[in-house]
Order: sequence, then C-alpha cells, then structure tokens
Amino acid sequence: RRFSRLILGYHGVRDSGSTPAGERTLHLDADSFVTQLRIVLSECDVVSLPDLLRAREHNGHLVAITFDDAYASALRNGVEACDSLDIPYTVFVAPALLGKVPAWDLRAASGEWN
Repeated sequence: RRFSRLILGYHGVRDSGSTPAGERTLHLDADSFVTQLRIVLSECDVVSLPDLLRAREHNGHLVAITFDDAYASALRNGVEACDSLDIPYTVFVAPALLGKVPAWDLRAASGEWN
C-alpha cells in the first residue's frame, strides 16, 4: 500500500517458542516481531511517535512503533528488540489494567473467544 506515515501498534510480544496464550491476534512471537522490524527498517524511516506527528515533508515512508496496554511481554521482548535495533518506540499504559490480565485474554484462554 502507498503511505507516507504509518503507526504500527503492537500488544504482546511473547517469548519465541512459547505456547500462545490469550487473544492470539494480540500476541506476536519475538522472532516474528524482530523479522517485521528488520523489514520495516529496510523499507522505511522509523521515527518516534512525536517526530512522526510533527513531520511536515519527508521523501519516503515514516513509521512509528507503539506498544498498547503495556503487556509485560512487550516491555520485556518488544522493548528489548527495539533497543537492540536502535528503534524508537512509545508505550501506552492502561492504568486500569496494571497487574491484571485483560478480560479479552481471559475469554480467549477459556475458549469463549476464537
């Protein structure tokens, strides 16, 4: 697709080789996440979210990486991957979810949500 600015939002970045848990579309494995980051780096300029929002003119594609809901796995694996590749990122914290498992993950784990 053609775009000039894109925000890639992630949730959980689970340990590679671990069994998926919770709502599976929200939890990418760490190896796949790193692969995606490398592809993005090869095709785009990855910038911080504030820089992406401030950018007026740019030749090429600007991408910002975000982590929504501050899942522990994203803070562990996702942030580590971004740091190792020198990629800026933004973490959005949902204070009501701190220390809790979101309802959508509980429902998915119980089989209520496919």
